[in-house]
Amino acid sequence: MRSNRGVGLIDVMITVMLLGMAGVIFTATFPTGHSALNQAEDTKKAVELAQKKLEQVKALGYESLSYTNLRAANAIDEDQTSSPYNFTSVDNLAKSLASSSGTLEITNYAAGIKKVVATVSWNSSGVARSVKVQTLIADKRPWGA
Repeated sequence: MRSNRGVGLIDVMITVMLLGMAGVIFTATFPTGHSALNQAEDTKKAVELAQKKLEQVKALGYESLSYTNLRAANAIDEDQTSSPYNFTSVDNLAKSLASSSGTLEITNYAAGIKKVVATVSWNSSGVARSVKVQTLIADKRPWGA
C-alpha cells in the first residue's frame, strides 16, 4: 500500500480557485464600502452643521427670529430678506462640506411658538443629498410683554 505523501495537483488547483474567488469578492465590495463610508462622513458633517445653526438660533431667542436680528447676529446671509434664509456664506459651509448650501426656514407653529428648520444640502458623487434638522422655539416672555 502506498502512502499519500505531499500535495496533489488537484489540491493546489482548488486552493488557488478558492483564493481567487475570495480576492474577486473583496475587490468587488471594497469600493462600495469605501463609498458608503464617505457618504456616512458627509452626512455626519451635514447634521453637525445643521445642529450648530439651530443651537445658534435657539440662543438668540424667540424675539430675535427676524431678518434684522438674525443678520445682526451674523446667523444668516444677506441675500434673503424673508424665510427661508441662507447661511451658506456666513458659515462657510464649503470649507466643511464640498458643494454644500444651507437654508434656515422659520414659520409660525402655534401661538407663541415658531418652528425652525435648518437644511444642509450637498452633492456626493453626482447625487444630491440633504439633511433637515428642526426644533420649536417658544416665546418665554411674560404675556403682554
